[in-house]
Amino acid sequence: MKISFASIPLLVLPVGIYNLLAVIMMFAANEVDGPSGFIGQVVINIPMIASHAVWKLSIGNLVLIFALCCLFFEIIGASRSNNTTILNHVLSMGLFVICLIEFLLIQPFGTSAFFPLRS
Repeated sequence: MKISFASIPLLVLPVGIYNLLAVIMMFAANEVDGPSGFIGQVVINIPMIASHAVWKLSIGNLVLIFALCCLFFEIIGASRSNNTTILNHVLSMGLFVICLIEFLLIQPFGTSAFFPLRS
C-alpha cells in the first residue's frame, strides 16, 4: 500500500511543535515557573488602536493559532472520500489517542494550551 503525503494529518505539525517545546520545557524548567511556565511566556505584544489595550500572545497562543489554521485545511480536505482520506482519518484518530495519553500522563502536556490541540 502506498502512503501519500495527503494521508498524513496536518495536525501532526502543531502537535510536533508542542512536543518539541515540551521536551525543551522538561529540561529547561526552573523552580519558579515550573514546566508549564515556558508555554505561557509572552512573545508578542500588540497594542489595540481604539481601546488602548495590549493583546499579549504567548507561545501557547501561537501554537494554537497555527493549529487552528491546520485544522481549517484539514476540514477542507476531509470533504473528499477516497482511500487517502480514509487513511487520514485513521491516522488522525491515532494522533488523538497519543495526544490524550500525553495530556493525562505527562506533566508538561497537562496545560490549557495543549488541551485544544488533541481534538
